[in-house]
Amino acid sequence: MSVNRTRLRQLRQIRRPLLETYWRLFNRRFYASCREQRRVRALPLTEIRRLQWQRLKELLQYAYENTDFYQQYFASAKLTPADIQRPEDLLQLPVTDKQTYRTHCRKILARHLREADLIPSNTSGSTGQPFRFYLDGVTEAANTSAAFALNKEAMGIVPWEKINELVLKVEPPNRIDLTGIARRGSLSLKEVLASEHIGICTNDITPANISAIAEIIQRRKLRAIYGYASSVFSLARYLSDRRCAPPMRYVIAIAEGMLKQQRGYISEVFGCPVYQDYGASECMRMGFECRCRSGYHMDLYNYYFEHLDGAKYAKEGSVGEIVVTNLNNYVFPFIRYRIGDLGEPCTGECGCGINLPIMRSLGGRPSEIITTPAGKDITVHAFTVLFEYLDRYVRQFQVVQSARDALVARIIPTGEMSDAVREHIRNEILNCVEKSMTVKVECVDEIATEVTGKRRLIVPLPRE
Repeated sequence: MSVNRTRLRQLRQIRRPLLETYWRLFNRRFYASCREQRRVRALPLTEIRRLQWQRLKELLQYAYENTDFYQQYFASAKLTPADIQRPEDLLQLPVTDKQTYRTHCRKILARHLREADLIPSNTSGSTGQPFRFYLDGVTEAANTSAAFALNKEAMGIVPWEKINELVLKVEPPNRIDLTGIARRGSLSLKEVLASEHIGICTNDITPANISAIAEIIQRRKLRAIYGYASSVFSLARYLSDRRCAPPMRYVIAIAEGMLKQQRGYISEVFGCPVYQDYGASECMRMGFECRCRSGYHMDLYNYYFEHLDGAKYAKEGSVGEIVVTNLNNYVFPFIRYRIGDLGEPCTGECGCGINLPIMRSLGGRPSEIITTPAGKDITVHAFTVLFEYLDRYVRQFQVVQSARDALVARIIPTGEMSDAVREHIRNEILNCVEKSMTVKVECVDEIATEVTGKRRLIVPLPRE
């Protein structure tokens, strides 16, 4: 065995105790949260729900006592936090949404806090209406970071492995300049022991930049990808076309849904499993896929979820609107927040052994609904079902409502696409909209991203 191989083996043996010592000494909140959440996830589901309810009650009491908005919020329902004794009692409280927080931003902050001392953030604006809110940089940051480490463990990725990761976002951390790729000098001890996270802006993933990106992946020894689903898909296409796609350990797609053919294509190009992370800017890492990939395990420690059918809870096994309460953010509380998704809770246990319940997300955001001239709403799910069955012919799609009575379906075809398949797609969409709209199918080489760096599957007319 060579000297380098011997040293690498020795390094692997000491990395775990060294990293745990580092976290215990210099990242105490993360380390403590990781230990606590690992303990909680091993509990029976009834005990997890009991702890979740306790954390919910604590948040409701804090928000009621410390914020003007939530004091008025409870008063409007003629309740106090003490009146919330069971899940059904929550139905008496109003559901909040983006407009709620946009309108009452300052009143939602605790009275003793100053905006200048807080960490501002914004939603991505994929609905066309981004809004500003504030993060809890202490409790929330530690808990969500710890949750992500545990989510990766559920995927088979242990936190003390050194797997350098490529992050694809609009404003990624540790963003690298594609025009200034330089050879690296000596590495610090932290860089040798811990995984690195190298960021590339999604808008920089273009055919013109792909050689530079491939060089970065090679030089920085990046062996995992974390980022927007559509950006990962584009990167896979460009690298595959140039025959320079390196093998990866894993890919974690965020922010957008994926067709099964996109997941399969990414997995084939990079030779690794592809997982999806369910979350939003306001509520990070709400759900995650495990190695079984049978749905999202919902994080009951950090969030409280409700699935609504109108003003009531949806029946077991049926699709409901997802309303979430962030149990970590005491700076800017999100309580009974309409996240904008539909989901179907699944019964039964997962084969991975994790006790957190599973949900199947179906999408359905207002920005992904097309309304026909007859007033019928067509959700994104109607189109994803169609195109998933056409995986031999379509790699990616986008349906654009170009006028009140007109749709354009843009598709990135495979080599098996034919005029007959295009006509089949047009007819299926015509039937979906009950022939109340004209439908045009266009084969394109690329589907443009939004300013958010994401690619919307459905682009309806702007709502008044």
